[in-house]
Amino acid sequence: MQAQNITFIGLTRASLSVALALKKGLPDLNRIGHDPDDKLTKQAVEHGVFNSGEQHVDKALAKADILIVDMNAAATEKLLPLMSQMLQEHVVITHLSPQAVALQKSFDKQLPERFFVNAAPVQSMATFGLASADPIESADADLFRDSLYCLMPSSTVDEAAVDTVRAIGKVIGGSPFFIDPSEYDVYINALELLPRLSQIALFESLHSQTAWSDMRRLAGNRFASGTANFSDQGEEIASAVFANKDSTLHWINQHINALMEIKGWIEKTDERTVADLINTRSFERDIWLQTRKDNHWNETAAPEIGKEGVKDLFMGSLLGRRGRG
Repeated sequence: MQAQNITFIGLTRASLSVALALKKGLPDLNRIGHDPDDKLTKQAVEHGVFNSGEQHVDKALAKADILIVDMNAAATEKLLPLMSQMLQEHVVITHLSPQAVALQKSFDKQLPERFFVNAAPVQSMATFGLASADPIESADADLFRDSLYCLMPSSTVDEAAVDTVRAIGKVIGGSPFFIDPSEYDVYINALELLPRLSQIALFESLHSQTAWSDMRRLAGNRFASGTANFSDQGEEIASAVFANKDSTLHWINQHINALMEIKGWIEKTDERTVADLINTRSFERDIWLQTRKDNHWNETAAPEIGKEGVKDLFMGSLLGRRGRG
């Protein structure tokens, strides 16, 4: 049996971009989309992201040979009982959401015999910058090209299922990077959540002042750009904060400590130390950006999957099996 259908549940910039990359790299694979927002599903089909859309999630699940989910952990957990009923036994499942530990626990508990491999693509530096709020307009087949594709398989998952998900990463242009789910969650708290909380704190520190009524008239692009990443995301950010509370508090404390150290130098009128810090960290940031752009890291690479190998993983015998027994 060959893989014919790859189903996407939850249409975001990330999942739509993966769909576009698969359309380009594996055009023979039938792409099916579903989102709770029927309008978004229809628009994605009209724009050619999917071959077809399904209004009913159960029908979308039933057609899947490979399933890619991009919903938050709570929404995914609610969907798991239906997955258990509707999915074919051979389906390889992966997820693009950052709450790795919570998702693995949910799948282990409710779908222990399924081929689930948690994964997370890392955005390409070439696509950095403010994106359109419309997920279809902001979708890009190269969103994850020349970057990393994080793989977080459990110790019990079938190796061929891991290879199938790794092949997805290959098609979208990402280099495989195996990482422990708990480690991934802690790092993402620092790299994704802390900047948002810092922006909220910045806005709050000024908005709460009586001078804000005048200050807001002078606020320009730098302030707007520095406070852009929490608009209409209250529930999402709050959920992420408390999903790993200890990690969140740890990174907040590190941020506060750095600010307090800078504050101490300013109080001492130590202009030289402040300037040296800025110059040094600016240079180190430039090095990081260049390394990130090149996507060259000092580590052992995973075995390469050739072009034909990628096609074989999707079209080959893996999907002919029924369960692990």
